[in-house]
Amino acid sequence: MRKYFYLFVLMVMTAAFAVLMAACSKKGEYVSDEYVFEKIPLKADAGKYASEYEYGISQLYIDQEAGTALNGNELYYILQLTLYNPEEYKNERGRSVTKLCRFNIKTGEDNELFDLEDGIYIYGFHVDSEDRLRMVCSDSDDVLRLVTYTMTGECISDVNLTDIIYGKNDNKGINTAFLADGTLYAQTGGEEGGYIYKLDLDGNIAGAVPDEGLYFSNMIIDNNGNVIDYELNEEGICYRHLDFDKGEVSQGKTIPFVNPDNEDEKYDFGSGINSSLIDGSGDTTFFVKELEKLYQYNEDTGELKPVLNWLDTGLVGEFVKSMTPMDDGRYFCICSTESGAETAAGFIKKADENAPAKRVITCAAVNPDKKRAYDLESRIADYNMTSDKYRVVYKSYAKSDNPISDFAQDIISGEVPDVLGVSSLDIREYINKGLMEDLSPYLKKDDTLNEGYFVDGLLDASKIDDKIYYLISGFDLETIAAKASDAGKYKDGYTYEDLLKYYHSKPEGTMLNTYESKENIFERFIGYDIDSYIDWDTGQISFDSEKFRKMAEFCNGFPDEADIDISWKEVYEKIKDGTMLTNDASCFYDMGIFIRLNKKLFDNDAVYIGYPSEDGRGTYINPDAGSLAMTSVSENKEGAWDFIKYIITSPPDHSAVLPSGKKEFEKIVKKFSAAEPYVDENGLVVTPYNGGAGGYEDFSVEAAPLTKDEVQIIYDLIKDSKVKTDNSEIVNMVKIALGDYFKGNKSLDDAIGIIQDRVKKYVNENR
Repeated sequence: MRKYFYLFVLMVMTAAFAVLMAACSKKGEYVSDEYVFEKIPLKADAGKYASEYEYGISQLYIDQEAGTALNGNELYYILQLTLYNPEEYKNERGRSVTKLCRFNIKTGEDNELFDLEDGIYIYGFHVDSEDRLRMVCSDSDDVLRLVTYTMTGECISDVNLTDIIYGKNDNKGINTAFLADGTLYAQTGGEEGGYIYKLDLDGNIAGAVPDEGLYFSNMIIDNNGNVIDYELNEEGICYRHLDFDKGEVSQGKTIPFVNPDNEDEKYDFGSGINSSLIDGSGDTTFFVKELEKLYQYNEDTGELKPVLNWLDTGLVGEFVKSMTPMDDGRYFCICSTESGAETAAGFIKKADENAPAKRVITCAAVNPDKKRAYDLESRIADYNMTSDKYRVVYKSYAKSDNPISDFAQDIISGEVPDVLGVSSLDIREYINKGLMEDLSPYLKKDDTLNEGYFVDGLLDASKIDDKIYYLISGFDLETIAAKASDAGKYKDGYTYEDLLKYYHSKPEGTMLNTYESKENIFERFIGYDIDSYIDWDTGQISFDSEKFRKMAEFCNGFPDEADIDISWKEVYEKIKDGTMLTNDASCFYDMGIFIRLNKKLFDNDAVYIGYPSEDGRGTYINPDAGSLAMTSVSENKEGAWDFIKYIITSPPDHSAVLPSGKKEFEKIVKKFSAAEPYVDENGLVVTPYNGGAGGYEDFSVEAAPLTKDEVQIIYDLIKDSKVKTDNSEIVNMVKIALGDYFKGNKSLDDAIGIIQDRVKKYVNENR
């Protein structure tokens, strides 16, 4: 019934199209920023070691205890770096440095005070009223220690807390520790039970409560000074009060993922890696960090009251590691990028009341790829923080059970975004309705974002009817590798007929590729190419063709279930002896792994033949979440283009996808092909791509700089590529009908008849 519901929604969408063409979400609306994020320029961001070292920030610890940063001007932080000397990299991969630093919020003065012990894990620290550093850490022997330093770096106390808690004759571990208000809390046990201890800063035990076998590893202080610990579970955030005077733990309470009073209101409290609950203050029991908004929580009423929207401030909720409310109305925040490579600190504060209002740009992502969605959000946050003319309001349908139908309903009601994310979306049906703007004229008159900006071949891969309806920010490539000595004749393209002839020429039992099953072969060899059976201009459907029939029969010849336990060593052996023909290959940011893995799998005899196609282009491009289109009904196209230009020309800040910009792409090529260390445009030393690239179970791959010929392989793949169709509705219709054929419940003729009927109705309602 669900698929018919999609058809009904889209029929209504067609009937209402005349109405929506006159509609535009938040027409002409101007808003004033309520909160803004003001970053503190710490040494963690300054790159002060760049002239001598390439460095990476392992951890950034910032003291948020009363009496230091929050009630005065001094902010203490501990910085852990890994340094790489360009002259030493061959013999030494890096050395760690741990430093105590102090930043004066008022004057901007930032000083390194002294070096701390290297190789320790820091749970927390506190600078007391006598300017002594109290640090809770564990060493390489997993001993929990409380170490005290003077501000000159002299260690005056080093207390073994593990011995105090367990006794000197029992070497047991401590799961986590928490330092707040000059008091230390340490947790033992976990699933088998244990205790949470309260200790003073001299290491004396002041109380304990039973852990009762629950692994609540996060602790906060509520507005009344009570200690609360919590965890994320399948229902929401479960929290409980700890009474160290009585030695008791309260019964757990849950803040659910779904508002019990409004089932349409859902919350996403994140992965649990970063804090979900934040210390309380004033009338707020504690704050709740949801991925879209910050909420105040009142324990007496159970009410969540929104405080701010993260993106409006210039932050991404998932990356806010911790936050502390201040008496002056500001919020002190520590946040990081998705990869954790960069950490920033600063204040969320009320915006200047006299600042000019910004015009709203609406951006929607219908079915965002959750692995990449935060990258788009982080760049929206950056845009909101830097633009003085526009503010982007972002709507994600990631929480929706039916994102396509919910998006259709929003369009019918007039909520048409200015900008639409196209990752994981088949944009053709929206183009056919006239909803998408041709961006070619914008590219022709822009000095920066024009056709020359992109990697050669990328725009051609994304063109539809010789028009450019969306721009790709980042991407990866999906192709197929095979043995050149056996399948080299297919390197310039091959058809489905060629594939069948090639496969059936091999001995019975030969595997096509690694994780083959009826469904997997269908998804890649039919699902990826679903548009080849559809003429969107005429509405003609050709699933009753001999081509589709043969491919369906081909899929049916594979196992019902894939062998997911096959090891890479087995794959290598099968390719070597000819009992496996191909390997699915993906090229992303780390293009060296892509080349080296297939080079070893095929014993230096790899060729990239791609998927079969009628046009000879067998490699597919997967656009990232920052790939955007402009809607034709937008009443703020100048602002929409400004936003699109910012996103496309701001490369993804994580190492997951290839950038679309030619210059940025060439930087990555240089990084992975350099034979000698060099200093990049930011003054950082880049060392050659060398050494072990990591193991694949019992199959290791060694990294080495790419040759010119290997780099050319990647350029050629891009030029011969096309963007992967992602029409999940049509693919699911076909998959369901073929599934009955695969199971023997229907004949192939019956399955094809159902497919023809359902897809034809869908296409003709959406072209």
